[in-house]
Amino acid sequence: MGLDQKTTSHTDSSEGPRQETFISSPSQQDYRVLFELAFDGILIGNSGGVVLEANEAVVPIFGMRREAIIGRHVSNLPFTSESIVQKPFRFDLVAQGKNLVTERDLVRPDSTHVTVEMRTGLMPNGNIFCFVRDITDRKREETALRESENRYRQLFEAESDAIFLIDNDEGNIIEVNSAAVALYGYTREELISLKNVDLSVEPESTQQATHGAPFTKGNVIYIPLRFHRKADGSIFPVEITARSFRQAGRSVHIAAIRDITDRKRVEDELRESSDRLKQLAETLEIRVLKRTQELEAVNLSLEQTVAQLRKLAMDLTQAEEHERKRLALLLHDHLQPFLVAATMKVSLLASPVQEEEQTRLVHETQELIKSAIDASRSLTMDLFPPILLDAGIIPGLCWLADWIGDKYGLDVEISCEDELKIPKELGPLVFLTIRELLFNVAKHAKTDKATVTLNDKTKPMLQIIVEDQGGGFPENGSQTSSASTSMGLFRLRERLLAIGGALDVASRVGVGTKVHVSIPIPDEPLSKQGTNGGFS
Repeated sequence: MGLDQKTTSHTDSSEGPRQETFISSPSQQDYRVLFELAFDGILIGNSGGVVLEANEAVVPIFGMRREAIIGRHVSNLPFTSESIVQKPFRFDLVAQGKNLVTERDLVRPDSTHVTVEMRTGLMPNGNIFCFVRDITDRKREETALRESENRYRQLFEAESDAIFLIDNDEGNIIEVNSAAVALYGYTREELISLKNVDLSVEPESTQQATHGAPFTKGNVIYIPLRFHRKADGSIFPVEITARSFRQAGRSVHIAAIRDITDRKRVEDELRESSDRLKQLAETLEIRVLKRTQELEAVNLSLEQTVAQLRKLAMDLTQAEEHERKRLALLLHDHLQPFLVAATMKVSLLASPVQEEEQTRLVHETQELIKSAIDASRSLTMDLFPPILLDAGIIPGLCWLADWIGDKYGLDVEISCEDELKIPKELGPLVFLTIRELLFNVAKHAKTDKATVTLNDKTKPMLQIIVEDQGGGFPENGSQTSSASTSMGLFRLRERLLAIGGALDVASRVGVGTKVHVSIPIPDEPLSKQGTNGGFS
């Protein structure tokens, strides 16, 4: 401290050799009083860093007795190791006459953590002085303030509305958030260099609102509509909510600005809709009349549809009756006569006959039985070909193509992918659907070629296309094509609809017909779903 000092040495059993400095001249007594009464802790040490003297204010800071502090090297005081490593003692800089201010952390013997500020300098006699101040509370307050400011900044930046902090006297923009930068298209630095009236298309109204009587401390102002200008010159509507307060001795206000372009557009659209509704209301009577006419037309169409459905239902009944008669005739005219004749021949064998006659009767009986078997096999093929059970749907379709070719002279090409897999339960439905469509081609299309394409690329649906380049028929084919064709397609469509499928027909006269069938592929066997493929 610039005092003349007298140094003596003595030995302390607990601390070792210690040097003690005391003031000898009466003129220095006042300095001693100041030394002891100082609010800050004061350490005086030699150039090597050994503490020569400490005042009483140091004791509560370090939590150590004064006698335990004096004589120690300053690095042996209870500073944390991190504090010493990060901020080593620079006695070399002090020796050069530099004053150092350093913050350090220490842990008192009672485990209390303290942060101190150390102001170190060189005394005229070559010793080193150090003022030590406990700044723990100040650091805690600074940390709390910093955390509060961080929370404020996070909230400020997280707000989706554009936030402006504006000086009330000059209208200068003091601070903005990221949303304001994004909304107006300026950089933060550019916005802070502007005044609030620079952003407004109505500067007089903006200035009046800022300095008006309602805009006093604590009052909240709500401006439902104002027009602002972006950096690119585009004008857009905003909604403003503002509140005034004092900051650092000046009057300021914080304004939350929201772009209401979408809302304004919706409001305009609603207003236009309201106008249109009024116009519609004025012509309601005409529209009701028109709607009535439309409903009458729809009703007539429905009646025609119902009549057509009734006719189709009658055709269906007749077709089923025709099928029963056909099967009965097949049994009566083909199978039964063979069996009756065979029975008669066998009965003749039971009577005495010549050997030659017996041989003839046996041969004739064999021929009759063979004809009965052929008739039975033909009927079986008509109803359900066994090849479906033995080989599967693809071989079954190949057999069908050959059979129709032999019987009707129709050349059928079957096309499908090698990896196509059709569940066994769907086989009968697919086979009978394709057979019905090919029958229609053979009987009505007036062509000798047809193609059948199968794929399951649009899973879970199986797609089937049966196409020909025959005579075709108009869009309303039910009116011009034969009753049996319409009935067949109707029955197919109804069966497919029952399992979630579909059947669409596209045909043009002279161009041909394309039938597109969609059949759902079930996740589990159809037998578990209680269906037999849609055919009874």
